[in-house]
Amino acid sequence: MVVISSSLPANISLFPPTIISFFRKILNILGFDSLNLAIFLESNVRPDEIHPKWELVGTHTGRRTFFVTTLSLGIPPNVVMKWTGHSDYSSMKPYIDIVDSIKASSMTKLNGLL
Repeated sequence: MVVISSSLPANISLFPPTIISFFRKILNILGFDSLNLAIFLESNVRPDEIHPKWELVGTHTGRRTFFVTTLSLGIPPNVVMKWTGHSDYSSMKPYIDIVDSIKASSMTKLNGLL
């Protein structure tokens, strides 16, 4: 496994904008066009904007998807942390919270059937 330090100089990009642009064009062609609310925080102002999903997808999307999928499959967080190079549990907590809410929603659906 290769772990890349987050302390790269600001002028170096691991994914050139042309690759991200190409990736988004593919997603647009494939129909990833459901509308999504994008919430940003800029100078204590919160401009909420609606965008098609393909515009919001970036290179980190795959990483987030990997975390949520592996945790949803029941793979222990400490194993996923080793695979992804995380050394701090607090950085994994948001992904664990997403999976916990998915599990709670699923349990609510099951309870509705009983």
